[in-house]
Amino acid sequence: MKTLKTIMITLVCLVAVLALTGCAGRGDQANNAQTQDQTVLIGFDQLVRDNAPEKEILAYIDANINKVTREGASQLATGFETRQKKSLEELDRRFAGGQEEKWTKTIPNGLQKEFGYTFSMERLEQVEDPELKKMLEEVRDTGYRVRSAEGMYFPVIDYQFYQKYYDYLTEDIKNYYMLMATESNTPPAVDAALVISPDEILMRILAQENYLKIYPGSAKLKDIEELYLRYVNFYLFGLNNTPAFANNPRVLRKDFQFSYNNFDTTTGGKFAAAFSGYREILKDANYILTDKVAQERQKVIEQVNK
Repeated sequence: MKTLKTIMITLVCLVAVLALTGCAGRGDQANNAQTQDQTVLIGFDQLVRDNAPEKEILAYIDANINKVTREGASQLATGFETRQKKSLEELDRRFAGGQEEKWTKTIPNGLQKEFGYTFSMERLEQVEDPELKKMLEEVRDTGYRVRSAEGMYFPVIDYQFYQKYYDYLTEDIKNYYMLMATESNTPPAVDAALVISPDEILMRILAQENYLKIYPGSAKLKDIEELYLRYVNFYLFGLNNTPAFANNPRVLRKDFQFSYNNFDTTTGGKFAAAFSGYREILKDANYILTDKVAQERQKVIEQVNK
């Protein structure tokens, strides 16, 4: 009996030691991952502070994104996006002063000569001028695309570019880039006119609202909130060159009527709940923009802003 008791005590001690060792091992792994994240992110921040070329920053990300945690990878991706936004702001200022020849002369003149204003990045291989093609390839390879509006060519962020990082990112950041890729692949408006249908606007509203519900703590929450409110305005008001209500008389356009009437507001969600009452008032007014309809429409904006 004494021997059996001794064996049992030994086994209990052994299990306890193994458990402590396992916890220590997991703790070491977590600490190592955190240290690796910090090391990689410090290097990234240094490149950004040094205003390194975007090609160099991207090369650094590509070489290190598989060495960090999903949180670290997400910081690398969103950090590069922040750099892109800053670059576009600077470009806007230089463009206005005619100081950026690449955008004030070379690309616009070359594209107008070859394509007029029908060029899209999907037609890049059709560009004949080698210098122009090289510039456009650099635009593409650093996460931008060329767009035209109001008789001008200009760069925008190509969010589809981030797809190559999806496997490394946290779910909220990956889904943020998926929503934004829809924006850059198929923008909702050009020259103050909607170029997607009311049904497509509604689909994007519901997808954005779903994101806000699932990821309330996301670092990109504010970005999606702003996008969501912009689309709510699109759906309720239209845009200057494509208003939801036609003038004289101010009657709701047929495509908006169709979308409004087919919107199943019983599925739930903040926008559906707010929109349901507005739709009933609108129907009672025979889809005419009366003062009461305008007031109810404004209430929808107020409710989704809460």
